Amino acid sequence: MSRNHAVLTALAFLASVLLPAAASAKDSSYGFDTDRDRFGWAIMSGGNSTTSDVEDQEALDKLKEEYGGDDFLFLREGDDRYVIRDRALIERAQRAVKPVNEAGRELGEAVSEQVHLALGTSKDARERARLGRSIGRLSREIARAARRGDDTEDLERDRDKLQRQLDDMEESSRDQRVTVREKTKTKTRSEEASRHLKQATHHLQDTMHDILHDAKARHLAEPMR
Repeated sequence: MSRNHAVLTALAFLASVLLPAAASAKDSSYGFDTDRDRFGWAIMSGGNSTTSDVEDQEALDKLKEEYGGDDFLFLREGDDRYVIRDRALIERAQRAVKPVNEAGRELGEAVSEQVHLALGTSKDARERARLGRSIGRLSREIARAARRGDDTEDLERDRDKLQRQLDDMEESSRDQRVTVREKTKTKTRSEEASRHLKQATHHLQDTMHDILHDAKARHLAEPMR
């Protein structure tokens, strides 16, 4: 495998982390909800939408036609669906989404760095690059699982196992290019990014619940018929 090809592979992975798999140029979908059958949400702003899942797409399409280009917040709680058009509540929801996007970007950058550090010029470079990509794939799965609120313990265990294999190969290689300090720093950065993503996801979920509760209390949540 050439260095250029490996670098392109790393960049392709980074893009897959930063851009949701189901996203289009103007819409993005994230699996943030821990109970997707009970609670879901979508923010429509400036013609672009950010959603917790794609299950409510039919209802969203109907709302887009009804409200035209107006901004709104859609919330689903069980079988009940609500529309919120209060600007302050919409902006509150948007602020809660930003840390999740930033944490995802942070994780993507950390994993990309791990992939690049796995590259080398020795006879073991190909295997190290393969392990680096596998670590990257597992990190992507961990990020997706965290966004859904799923348990990531097994995935993290598999990733750590591959990381130990990669560490062993690098330590035994005569032309090792990555110092222990660099490896530790990169691994720590990736672990911190994973924690940030989980924290941001939980905060987002709590915020959306609070927004719905607040909107109901102030009669700002319009029930969908």
